[in-house]
Amino acid sequence: MTIRQLFELQGLDLEIDQRHDQLETTVIRLQDQSALTRVREALETRRGELQRVRLKHREQELELRSAQDKLKELERKLYGGAVTNPKELSAMEKDQTRLKEQLKGLEDKLLETMLAAEEAEKGVREAQALVTKVEADLAAQSAELGHDKTRLETELDALAAQRKTLALRLTPQESSLYERLR
Repeated sequence: MTIRQLFELQGLDLEIDQRHDQLETTVIRLQDQSALTRVREALETRRGELQRVRLKHREQELELRSAQDKLKELERKLYGGAVTNPKELSAMEKDQTRLKEQLKGLEDKLLETMLAAEEAEKGVREAQALVTKVEADLAAQSAELGHDKTRLETELDALAAQRKTLALRLTPQESSLYERLR
C-alpha cells in the first residue's frame, strides 16, 4: 500500500470520527428535555401559587360573611327595641363600630387577595403559553434533529463501506501497524 492510500484511509477515519461526534451530539440534543422540564416546573409552581391564593380567598370570604352575620345580628338586637339598658346599648354601639371597622379591614384584605388571584391567574396563563411554545419549538427541533440523525447514519454507513474497501487493500501487517499508529 502506498502512502497516498494510507493518507486516504486516515482521511476517511477522521471523517468517520467527526460524523460519530456529530451523531452523538445530535442524539444528546434529541434526548434533552431540560428546557421543557424547567417551564413545566415553573407552570406547576404558578398553579400551586394560584391554588394557595384561591384558598386564602375562600377563607377570607367565609371570615367576611361571619363578620357580616355578627353585625346584622347585633344591629337587629340594637334596633329591635329588645335592649333598653343604656349601658348595654352603649356597649352594643361600640361593638357595632368595632365590627364595621373589622369588616372594612376584611374587605380590603379580600380585595388584595382578589388582585393577587388575578395576577396568579395571569402568571399561570403566561407559564402555560410558554410551555406550549417550548413544546412546539422542541417538536420542530426534534424533527430537524431526527433528519440530521438519519443523514449522519447514512453518511456513516457510506464512509464505513469506503473504509472497508480501502482497508481490504492493506496487508494484515499494514493494517495492524496503521491501527496502532492511529
